[in-house]
Amino acid sequence: MKLHDAMQKIIRQFGTPVLAESRLMSLLADYKAFDDFPAMKDVMKEILSGGFGKELSSRSKGRDDAEFLSYAETVRKSLVSEKHFKKDFASYAVESIEFAMGIIPDVTEPSDHGYDPYEKPAPAADKSPAAEKSSSSGSGSSESGESGSSAGWIAAAAAAAAAEAVPSRSVPS
Repeated sequence: MKLHDAMQKIIRQFGTPVLAESRLMSLLADYKAFDDFPAMKDVMKEILSGGFGKELSSRSKGRDDAEFLSYAETVRKSLVSEKHFKKDFASYAVESIEFAMGIIPDVTEPSDHGYDPYEKPAPAADKSPAAEKSSSSGSGSSESGESGSSAGWIAAAAAAAAAEAVPSRSVPS
């Protein structure tokens, strides 16, 4: 069963307070809600452990859909920006809850059926020798002006590794 369908059955049976209960994960597993999108298990665990489920449950009581949807968007953004989940997984998790509560009529399923829900890290900041040199100015310099450059420490590391790689030989006496 799809996550959003399982969520709908569970909320119909137990009400929205189940969003704040640890048994939600067991109930979802019983419905095989993670079979199609295994990575969703991690996202749903975060919604529970991060307190998002409890807050979504409490905001559903007043049933002001606009306020609920506003908070749901905050949850979605937090899952992406702070927890580094892929956007389509975060959206599907939140939309599944919204769907189960009857707030939205349908959901958009993720395109990825894999096990990794996390966004790949963005490329690191510019680590070129020029950038390194400007960021380490005042921390000492060498005659060639390459203090702090990646070339300097890479060469030193390579020399150290080469020295360790040469086996010592004992000469029989």
